[in-house]
Amino acid sequence: MSYILLGVLFVTLFGCKYKKEGFHQGYIDKEQTTCINGVFVLLIFMSHFAQYRAAVKGSFYLDFKSQHGQLVVVTFLFYSGYGIMWSILKKGRSYVLQLPLRRLLVVWVHFALALLLFVASNIYLGYKYSLKNTVLSFFSWSSIGNSNWYIFSILALYVMTFIAFTVFKDHTKAIICMFALTFVFMTVLSHYKDAYWYNTVILYPIGMLFAYKRKPAEAAVMRSEPVYWGLFINAVFWLIAFSYIWPASKWMLVPFECKAIAFMVCVVLLTMKFSIKNKALSFFGKYTFEVYILQRIPARLFVHKITNTYILFAVCFVITIVLAVVFRFLTDRLDKLWNKILDKFCPKPI
Repeated sequence: MSYILLGVLFVTLFGCKYKKEGFHQGYIDKEQTTCINGVFVLLIFMSHFAQYRAAVKGSFYLDFKSQHGQLVVVTFLFYSGYGIMWSILKKGRSYVLQLPLRRLLVVWVHFALALLLFVASNIYLGYKYSLKNTVLSFFSWSSIGNSNWYIFSILALYVMTFIAFTVFKDHTKAIICMFALTFVFMTVLSHYKDAYWYNTVILYPIGMLFAYKRKPAEAAVMRSEPVYWGLFINAVFWLIAFSYIWPASKWMLVPFECKAIAFMVCVVLLTMKFSIKNKALSFFGKYTFEVYILQRIPARLFVHKITNTYILFAVCFVITIVLAVVFRFLTDRLDKLWNKILDKFCPKPI
């Protein structure tokens, strides 16, 4: 697995460009954020694969994985919150009102369709789940072999976004409400689920806040090179500090939240100076949902049939890509049909 990790590092650095003077103005544009997410979906693929074929104890990858943990999902939540808020700022209240049908329902339908593939694979493999477990899995509360916590959390965050921005027309009040609802969500979920279900969701409203205050934030960070590097070194310091505080803390969630925020600050600051873009990362960034949700199917099918870890990884990787492309092809057409129906009754905001 360590060699695969080096391969991911090579792909990440391939085509990377450093801005010697000034800053990359497109550091938060969709093209760049898609590539950044591409890096982390590859790390998620490795992390999930390791659940089926554990890495050798003491290996470089295992040490790396224990350090990053849930940080691999931080950019997805931050960029999602940023993107939603940016759309609200540009398109207004009509965008908010159409969130349930054009965003939340679409994501859930894609998830439900993917679950049908898990149902089919479970029948083939002879895995049995109770009816209650299967029904709850379609609400992403339970699992039938699939990944589920992120889908549950992101759908909940979409619901909270709709509530906050419907109740409050003022964006400042709506964002404050988002933070409040997120804290309530984390508190309630902490009584029913493990920490990984909710310990990174705060990055979503933080992404919204960044979109809302982007200009003054950029003005503060980009005013000079010394200021930029000072802030970056400070962010790295806190990232390292909270990495050591978190495991030994009685209040494990708070240090981890701070660690996740510091990590995201590092990513944002890095992309202001380093442009991380290439076709491979762009591809995986565009297929994050499909790779995340479908990769367990080939892993479960072949984990007991292929003994060599690297061959198993290659087989799962290739099949996942094929499944992702085919799945996206079908869902894209389904989405177009759904959007045509919606356009007749509630025109899409410009």
